[in-house]
Amino acid sequence: MKHLKDYLVLLSILAFAVFFFFYFNNNRLAQEGIIIATSAAYVLWGVVHHLLAREFHWRILVEYLAVATLAAVLVLSLLARA
Repeated sequence: MKHLKDYLVLLSILAFAVFFFFYFNNNRLAQEGIIIATSAAYVLWGVVHHLLAREFHWRILVEYLAVATLAAVLVLSLLARA
């Protein structure tokens, strides 16, 4: 697989996010921070990944921002309901 290291980094980011989200189970503010930090890390990872592959375009940045924002809004809304 050509980009195995890149995807292992992404998997690590998401695994740490899940771990710390559940670790701070009783601290909603920390969970919100983890969600926002994970979204930012996802966007940063996407930009770096595409820059290294020399296939970056501004539309890619917009796509990563849209996915990260949608995911963060979804998780934050579920967290607010709990």
